[in-house]
Amino acid sequence: MDQAFRDFILAHADDDCDRLLLSKEKWPDMDVRAAVNCIISRRKLKGKLPSWWAKEELFYPNTLSAEQCSGEEAAALKAGIALGLLNEDIPLDISNEESALGKEHRTPRIADLTGGLGVDSWSFARAGAEVLYNEMNTEIYGAAQHNLPLLGVKAVFRNCELRKDNVGEILGDFRPDLIYLDPARRSAGGSKVFRLGDCSPDLSTLLKPLLERAPRILAKLSPMADISLLVRQLEDAAGYPCVSRIHIIGSGGECKELLVEAGREAEYNPTISVHDRGRCFSFCIEEERNAIAVAASLPELQAAASAASSGEESRLLLFEPGSALMKAGPFKLLCREGMKKAGRSTQLYFTENRNLEGLGKYFRILAVLPLNKRSMKELAELCPKAGVSARNIPMGSDELRRRLGVKAGDRNHIFGIRCDFSDAPSANYLLVTETL
Repeated sequence: MDQAFRDFILAHADDDCDRLLLSKEKWPDMDVRAAVNCIISRRKLKGKLPSWWAKEELFYPNTLSAEQCSGEEAAALKAGIALGLLNEDIPLDISNEESALGKEHRTPRIADLTGGLGVDSWSFARAGAEVLYNEMNTEIYGAAQHNLPLLGVKAVFRNCELRKDNVGEILGDFRPDLIYLDPARRSAGGSKVFRLGDCSPDLSTLLKPLLERAPRILAKLSPMADISLLVRQLEDAAGYPCVSRIHIIGSGGECKELLVEAGREAEYNPTISVHDRGRCFSFCIEEERNAIAVAASLPELQAAASAASSGEESRLLLFEPGSALMKAGPFKLLCREGMKKAGRSTQLYFTENRNLEGLGKYFRILAVLPLNKRSMKELAELCPKAGVSARNIPMGSDELRRRLGVKAGDRNHIFGIRCDFSDAPSANYLLVTETL
């Protein structure tokens, strides 16, 4: 990127990009379209990748690469997972000369074989790894070759299409301790895909040759993927149990990423780790299968509501798991955290502690009413503004809001839920709560 190009980007950083393109004849010596791509990309990256945005000399070939790249926080978390995994015990590989000599404390090596803009490679390097960066798109590859050295990254660069028959060619003399993959999750028509075989490259066809070259694989896959099916597909592809851990990453109330650790060592009971807002909750799949849910008690819920109505502060709270925790599915295991389940198929919990702060939302219980027309009328007067959610009742949230006649509000939240109490018949209730 020359100085004139950079100056143009900075001078027009806040301009209307459509107007810039329409007026490109004003700057005959400037590639205005390329400059506009950089301007739009920098806008997208300002909050997402502040360290990159602050580097004015970086080049972005298209806006899609900026849109799809990892955010700084997510990339740092992935790097922490990867380096934490390797620093615990860098696997001894008899094909690795240094390992054969017993040099266990060497710098970990990570091969990023679907490099994209290079954000993950940058984050791996910042965390202390030697990095090989590979990207098949020549334009994006060129941008990474320009950008990464400016960001302080010394990487081995490759510009190759990744196939099952050329893994060794791409790696060359680089002997990775871990291979990282982030397959594209868009079809040829641009729509999002989430099935393993629809992603490019298809990890299931690559798994065997990858594990022949590295003892560990870390792959970013669609957060929409079915976890049980994913584990079976990867084990079938490898020919043996290979999945050791699945990381589910949440942010801002959304399930953002799903990372799969696979290795040569057999794992019959993979661990699932949920990361959200600095907290982590881990469990084994088999633990959830064998766990027993604890049902809530109607009297303690009524006591909480009674305390609230008399001006006292009840210790009983309602917990709503975040999307990442819901994706992981430890619905019975949450009861080990001092929680009681609202219903067999209602994923809400009553608790007196806040052990899972950051992994969901907590609400103070203000009132408990049976779900009927009379209660709905009372609530419209008691709580004219509130958020509304329907859980496991014969109507959706929008319909419940319409019947209640309440306007949107942030402070209070009304839950219409099916409860299966330990000491009372199953029934539908309205819970009026205050957001904590």
